[in-house]
This record gives sequence, structure tokens and C-alpha cells, in this order.
Amino acid sequence: MAASALKQIGNDGPWSYLSPVSAIVASPIQRTVDTANIIANELGLSVELNENIAEISFGDWDGHTNDEVRSKWPEEFANWQGSWDAAPPNGESLEVFNERVISGLEQIVNENVGRTVAVVSHVMPIRGIIRNALSGGTSAYWVPQISPCSISILRFWGDQAAEVLTVNSTSHL
Repeated sequence: MAASALKQIGNDGPWSYLSPVSAIVASPIQRTVDTANIIANELGLSVELNENIAEISFGDWDGHTNDEVRSKWPEEFANWQGSWDAAPPNGESLEVFNERVISGLEQIVNENVGRTVAVVSHVMPIRGIIRNALSGGTSAYWVPQISPCSISILRFWGDQAAEVLTVNSTSHL
């Protein structure tokens, strides 16, 4: 369904004021590659992988629920909550993660000037890209709700400015 929604961009869909998607960039994590390939097949495009837009590494916490993490690592979890520089054991801090995501975003923007790019990623990188577009502080990472298979549309004017046009649209589902 995401592919048909993206195909509407530039045609007669709700985002017809945008240029058609001409490039697809995805996180190398398999579930995003699978989604990107569905979109690419629908649009006749190839997928470029960008490791900088992969999900944040929760290290030893990956694969555990919040309740499990709170139970097994209570002190580390308490230190990590709301922190910019504390990292889960063997994971990334928000500060390090943010630098990675912004590096990936800058690469995508610089390599695709004048093009409409579908970026297929995860909750935290999408939040980071939106946070950057809004020039938000560290707490802005936790503000936007990002649902699975949702579409967020942002327009970047080089490194000068950005517009947030749509966040977390699920009308295509």
C-alpha cells in the first residue's frame, strides 16, 4: 500500500504538488530494504542503502521490552532516560546517533538536489530528521508519533532551510 501511495506523488493523489519520486534511499536493515524494494518495483527505481539512517543501536537492550530493560538494567535505564549523552550498554547515545543521522541526511540532500527522494527508515531516524528540519532541541526526538508504514514529507532547501509538510500520515493504509 505504501508503494501505491508513493506512486500518487506527482499524479492525482494528495501530494500531487510534489515532483514524482525519482530516488529511493533506505536503511540497510532488512525490513526497510524489503519495504523499499516494494516501492522501487512499483516505481521502476533502484534502492540505495545508507547506513547512517539505520535505527539507533540499543546494544544489549535490543530485542528486550521496556519492562525487561527496566528490570535487568535499572540503573543504566534510569541514566539513559532523557539523556543526550548516556548510552545503553554497547549501544549508541542520542548524541552519537543524532550525528550519524544528520550526516546521512546531509548526504541524501546533497546528492539529490532538485529531486524527490523516498527515504525508508525507522522511528528514531525519522524523528531525528524531523527534529533537524524543525531546528528542535533534544526533547524534540520524543515529540512526533511515527507509526509503522506512515509517510512524512519534508522539503529541504539545501542546508539553508526545511519545511515539514506532512508527519505520520497513514491515510494510504
